[in-house]
Amino acid sequence: GTAAGGTSEKYLTTTELSKVAHLPYVAKLDEELLGGGQRDSTRRQPAGRYKALLPADSGEPLSFVGTNEPTSPVDVGASTLTIVAGHAIDGTGDAHDAMVSMTTARRNHLKVGSSFTVYDVVFVVKAIFDTKTDNGNDTIIVPLATEQRLTHHDNEVTSAIATADSLTQLSKVTGEIALALGPAANVTSDIAQANQALEIGRASCRERV
Repeated sequence: GTAAGGTSEKYLTTTELSKVAHLPYVAKLDEELLGGGQRDSTRRQPAGRYKALLPADSGEPLSFVGTNEPTSPVDVGASTLTIVAGHAIDGTGDAHDAMVSMTTARRNHLKVGSSFTVYDVVFVVKAIFDTKTDNGNDTIIVPLATEQRLTHHDNEVTSAIATADSLTQLSKVTGEIALALGPAANVTSDIAQANQALEIGRASCRERV
């Protein structure tokens, strides 16, 4: 099942999480760093042909998510994420590539191949996606390493979701993750919400407490 962990001001690290990625029965590890670009997303229009992004319809700054799994809807607080134009970025890379929601693209007159400025660097839109949720559609997705570098959070991760290869192994995997990260990490799982048809469960580990 999908777990909901707690939050704190301390970060997990990619070094710690590498122990989780190599555990038996862990099929994949989705790592993310949240929110670093919010304050930069509403800057005045920069010089040249590249634009700063407008805030959300609510007036709130856009959220930025760095992730190694850019098509995962969980990373943007949604249950679905569909790419409607272009191709998914390489979340394991370090490029200035971005995935932009349909809502944000429409508001800012962006399309695949367009450029915008944040963190004082130019990003290129590689894909446009839809999540059918306000929260997800007010989010820009970039590679994890890019977000870490530009926000000076090298090697740091806000949260991670480990996917077990079967429901029968989920409890065991959750326990082994807790042992690997130590007592200061918040590790939870929820078997009740696991996808019975695919027999896949997930354990979530969030910022250290």
